[in-house]
Amino acid sequence: MSHRRPLLRPALAIAAALLTLAPAASAASAAPQNPDGAAPSAGATTWSLGPAGQDGPDSRTSLRFEIDPGGSGEDRVALRNFSDRAVTFDVYPSDGVVTADGVFDVLPPGAPPQAAGSWVAVGDGAPGESVQVTVDAVTDVVLPVRLDVPADVTPGDHPVGLVAQPSAAAGEVVGLDTRVGTRLHLRVAGDVVPTFEVTGVTPVWAPSWNPFAPGTLDLDVTLANTGNVRLGASTSATAAAVLGPVTEVDAVGVREILPGDTATVRLPVGEVWPLLRTGGQVRATPMTVGDDAALDLTTVTSSWSAWLVPWPQLVALAALVAAVVVALRLRRRRRSAVQRRIDAAVSEALAREPAGV
Repeated sequence: MSHRRPLLRPALAIAAALLTLAPAASAASAAPQNPDGAAPSAGATTWSLGPAGQDGPDSRTSLRFEIDPGGSGEDRVALRNFSDRAVTFDVYPSDGVVTADGVFDVLPPGAPPQAAGSWVAVGDGAPGESVQVTVDAVTDVVLPVRLDVPADVTPGDHPVGLVAQPSAAAGEVVGLDTRVGTRLHLRVAGDVVPTFEVTGVTPVWAPSWNPFAPGTLDLDVTLANTGNVRLGASTSATAAAVLGPVTEVDAVGVREILPGDTATVRLPVGEVWPLLRTGGQVRATPMTVGDDAALDLTTVTSSWSAWLVPWPQLVALAALVAAVVVALRLRRRRRSAVQRRIDAAVSEALAREPAGV
């Protein structure tokens, strides 16, 4: 069963309350943020999907469940149509992922869920399946959400995204896809293991071809969430040459790394003179994410080193040595030429002297 009611104040609050899972928009479907009380845009399809109570949308930003293995849970979402006409939407669950730039997203359109998304049913649909819902103009529909956790699932976090997108008409080919949705946080009860590792540090050295200027050094740090709960991280480093001072590298944050995932952050060390061997330590401090309960977390460290070969300086030194060698050879040749002329003049003078004088 679903609950429908007209929108008394058609304000679009997607940016504040919802997660835009894939921001690409077609010319026919856009999602403008209408101000409070503004009339729906003529011809535009504008909608949102977010947590709801029995009577309509509420103030939550996501759905949250903590369920034992083999257990189940129920909640609701509101699909809101801010358009000036009725629109039919596809609403479905999908596995949650985090992109390389740290943004929460779901699987590509058409990809069936293989993990926690397959445990979730929306409306009168089956777990993991899409349902079609028609929403009248400037109206919302409340849809039930049911989650059935398998008995053999491992404890920890299992991310899910609930998605709504306009349905394609029969025979229509959709080139661009617009989806909005809300996130479902599922933590399966059991032993929580918040473990974290630095699995790699790659120095990225860019020498300056001016031998009188330093080069720049970055560190690409790979972080791995080896536990079963999502974690963020703050990563910093130290750097020092053999004869140079220790440099503190400013921290760079990672908002979220899902269990079993990795993320790579770039730490800008800055300008560095290539004094052969440079090294230091990387520190990664894991952090809880959002409204998750506080965890007992430990900072992890990893050593790194790099050989920074001073090629421009070596080239300049080689050029200087070559110039000195050439100058010395030219000087030696000039001296030899002068000496030969002197010797020739002496020989000529001796040849001119009368015999017996």
